[in-house]
Order: sequence, then C-alpha cells, then structure tokens
Amino acid sequence: MSLGLNLMGVDPWATLAFYNQQRALKAAVAARIARKTKHRKYTYRMNRNVTAGILQQFRYHIYLDGPSNWRAKIRMLLELCSSYPEPYRPRVGRKRTRKIMRAQHRRTHDRRKQQRS
Repeated sequence: MSLGLNLMGVDPWATLAFYNQQRALKAAVAARIARKTKHRKYTYRMNRNVTAGILQQFRYHIYLDGPSNWRAKIRMLLELCSSYPEPYRPRVGRKRTRKIMRAQHRRTHDRRKQQRS
C-alpha cells in the first residue's frame, strides 16, 4: 500500500540537525515552562510542532546573522518557544469524556449514553 510519500528527497543530516536543535531548545525551555505552569493540573512541556515552525522562521538568524544580533534573537526564540506549552497527560490511550451541551445549557448529555441508545 503506497501513501504517495517520496522519502528519497529527505536529507537525514538536516533531520538530525533539526532534531538536535529541538532537543537543545527543550532543555533550555523546560525550567521556564515549569515555572509558568506550576499551578495547573497537568505537567506541561514544549510543543514540538509549534517550535518547528518557529525554528524555520529563525533559521536565517541562527546561522547567518552576526554575533551582535545572535544573542537577542536566541533570547526571543527561547521566549517564543516557552509561550506555547502543551499538557502532558498520562494514559493517552484513554478516551476523554466530553459532555455535549445543548441550547441554553438546559440539558447535558454524555456521549457514551447517546451512543448506546
């Protein structure tokens, strides 16, 4: 079964470099996220998808900017990466129960009960 993916154009060294950059950001941002989200129910971590987009925007500044701008851009990058945390929920395979709210919140139905009938 072919999904139509052409993996021949993927550069393994670029993928490895990108992964290492995300790991370095994760280590640098972990303490900031823990401080910002200590009052919440779940523990939070860096959102890797959002960070990938931010890294793509900052790619030029990371590699080609001069040293005077580099520190300011890296500080901004760390601040942006810590602004988009995602919760780490244990037991991800467990289905989350959601309530369906009807008009004017008069009736609340549980989705499992609806599917049985």
